[in-house]
Amino acid sequence: MHETFHRSIQDAASCFKEIPKDIPIKIISLNSADGISASAILVKAFLKERRQYTLSVVNSLTEEMLARQLDSGFGAFVFCDLGSAYLKQISSNLPGKKIFIFDHQQVNDFFVVDNFVHINPHLHDFDGSIDISSAGIAFLFANAMNKNNVSMAYLALVGAIGDAQENGGFSSINKEILDMAIDERSMQVSEGLRLFGINTKPLYEVLENSSAPLIPGVSGSEKGALMLLKETRINPKIGNSWKKMIHLADDELKRLVDAILRRIPGEHDENLIFGNIYTLLGETQQSPYRDLREFATILDSCCKMSQPSIGVGACLGNKKMKASAIHLQMDYKKILGKNLSWFDGNTHLRGENYLIINAEENIRPTLISSFCSILAKTRDYLKGTIIIAMARTDELTTKVSARLCGSCGIDVSELLDAIIRPLDGECSGHKQVAGGMIKTEHEVAFIENAKKILERQSLEEVLC
Repeated sequence: MHETFHRSIQDAASCFKEIPKDIPIKIISLNSADGISASAILVKAFLKERRQYTLSVVNSLTEEMLARQLDSGFGAFVFCDLGSAYLKQISSNLPGKKIFIFDHQQVNDFFVVDNFVHINPHLHDFDGSIDISSAGIAFLFANAMNKNNVSMAYLALVGAIGDAQENGGFSSINKEILDMAIDERSMQVSEGLRLFGINTKPLYEVLENSSAPLIPGVSGSEKGALMLLKETRINPKIGNSWKKMIHLADDELKRLVDAILRRIPGEHDENLIFGNIYTLLGETQQSPYRDLREFATILDSCCKMSQPSIGVGACLGNKKMKASAIHLQMDYKKILGKNLSWFDGNTHLRGENYLIINAEENIRPTLISSFCSILAKTRDYLKGTIIIAMARTDELTTKVSARLCGSCGIDVSELLDAIIRPLDGECSGHKQVAGGMIKTEHEVAFIENAKKILERQSLEEVLC
């Protein structure tokens, strides 16, 4: 498997190099942390190759958008983190163009087209939800063109983390890329608290700001955070300065992890809050970009706040863009807090194994996937519960996001596809994460279809 997959990457790089350098290239990337990371890798690689390129970051592919590209003057197109679900549409709208697709989503209707170079782990019996992301594919492609591009391995891992592919560690091809980054001395891996801000904020602030996981009595409360440290016999200060995670002794860290787990409802593995920390050595000790998980979260904030170009600029190392991205993250967190307050103050459709939330205009469509993920990770829902959240766009469409709580045999992408397909909507995703789009006029029909399919799913689980 590894051999054939890597050979396909080499073939893609060779095919790309055959394109004359005077032919302009269009990069079309999904508005996601993975898509941004992938497109930034390609931008860096194309600059080295002295290629003419333009980058567009989109929320989805549409027939109209693809049709506009035919006479745009671009001779080649590279699709990042999307494309595998739109093979027929791309083929019919861009005849004669050289097409590169770097995607890790499920391939809905695979067929071979002469002008296509289609790289997808599912075509090589890999699991695109955990083995490699689109940023990983873009990195391997760039590295195949020029071995000096190995310095961008960390961006591939940022994309993988942004797509929830790091689960207590990396596996398969992602692990190969991690080893490359470590060998290249751009990164190191250590163990510690897997909470955001550990490099930049005082320990009590890290605890106070924790949203994944949500720590009852601590998250959102400075007093609660300081009380937790007092209970675990940890002095929040070193002299006149506030203590950070790096200052904790091993026994203090163990006591803190145990105390946090005791406060979170239900049974949880300590991997939820303790495990691998991925450090980007080129960043200063105080930089939020030093922690790859926080880096990925910053990029995700840029996506959700509809400012993906700032995220790309941050990946390219632009100081102004990096600072702007951090400010966007702060605004994003405030809005998410308001979204959760709205959720807690309203009733929603609940079944034995599902929760359906129609936010209508109360939550931005660009934020609905993050909102759905936070609910799945921070609320005490039974393992196997499927959360579906909906939010309306300005184009008379409704964005749908679905998440699976816990890890079990359910494929949430297949379920969402079965719900959406009769409504002529769009769907893509993985076993635990999926998203789609429907016409707003079909919301009632979508909810009824979802109830029917999810209740049948629950019955089948009981019968099994």
